[in-house]
Amino acid sequence: MSASLGQLSRFLAVGVLLLALDTLIYSVTTWAGLPIPWANPLSRASAAAAGYFAHRQLTFAASATSPIPPDQMLRYLLVWCALTAVSTLSLFSIAGAASAQMAIVAKPLIEALLAGISFLMLKHWVYRT
Repeated sequence: MSASLGQLSRFLAVGVLLLALDTLIYSVTTWAGLPIPWANPLSRASAAAAGYFAHRQLTFAASATSPIPPDQMLRYLLVWCALTAVSTLSLFSIAGAASAQMAIVAKPLIEALLAGISFLMLKHWVYRT
């Protein structure tokens, strides 16, 4: 298996778990009444915290004991902010046009679409593998 295909496979495996965590937190917080502009960044931040370390060590094979380069963390945060803005605006638009329940249903689909962009950005810009 090529290195890129292996990375993509690991990215997808980790991503499914992170998507489940993200969607669970988003669903619970919106159900509890937290507005989408707060619920989505909160749910994405929870998954992103776990995702940074999982992708760094499992997907893109950095040593668990190697120090975290500050510029790498900054690039990760920039990618996360951009994708979170796209995700939040999409969910807010869906909730406004349809319903909050429809936004919950759409959340995993939106995040799955953004995953392709995320993989390319993490591979080529954040972790530079």
